[in-house]
Amino acid sequence: MEGCLGGSCPKCSSEHLALYSDPEACGKMLEVNGPFRHCHGKVDTSSFYKHCVSDLCLHGGLQPALCHSLAEYTAVCLSLKATDYAWRSPGFSYQSCPSSTSYSMISAPVHLCLGWQNNTVLMPPNIGENCLYEAGLVHSGSLCVYL
Repeated sequence: MEGCLGGSCPKCSSEHLALYSDPEACGKMLEVNGPFRHCHGKVDTSSFYKHCVSDLCLHGGLQPALCHSLAEYTAVCLSLKATDYAWRSPGFSYQSCPSSTSYSMISAPVHLCLGWQNNTVLMPPNIGENCLYEAGLVHSGSLCVYL
């Protein structure tokens, strides 16, 4: 079968294969105008796609398997400085963040406020998916606090 490693998917019917290859699943990686469009020229998308379809077949289409495959692809794309666009949403593979932070995909340096010094420094990129503190907050122990 097309789309799986070794030409066949474990325990995967043609109906499931079509479902897992759909742009709402692993096919999201292949969309020409999709969230990973700038990654296509930097990463072997075909390999990630085939692993994704195989994993979904192996795990019976469970969403965590899809989210894991897309997150791995995202990490590789961002590490190669490819711009990715939001593919997570509150109803799909949502990455929850602690209070006073918000989810972000980062592929560039970040300006960090050093509150009490009233100084801003440029931090090297922490490439990947992260939870960032909201403006005006600093880290204090395990909490974010307003200045």
